[in-house]
Amino acid sequence: MIIEDGEIISRAGIWKVNEEFWEVAGVSTLPEYRKQGYGEAVVRSCIAKILENEKVATCTTKTTNIPMINTAIKAGFKIAKEER
Repeated sequence: MIIEDGEIISRAGIWKVNEEFWEVAGVSTLPEYRKQGYGEAVVRSCIAKILENEKVATCTTKTTNIPMINTAIKAGFKIAKEER
């Protein structure tokens, strides 16, 4: 979470999918603070916490959520192809 002047401007959480996989979830940045690296920072913070706990970090979003996809890639995630 990033707080500026007492206001949460960017946040992300961790959802424990199962014993092995933990997911970065609930990523949100206030509109006026977007495109300044805050989203990437909170995602990287979550990834670090997940890896610190020796779990596999994941991130799932809709294919139409291009801002989140770009943020995830900048933070180090790779895009997995959907299996059919």
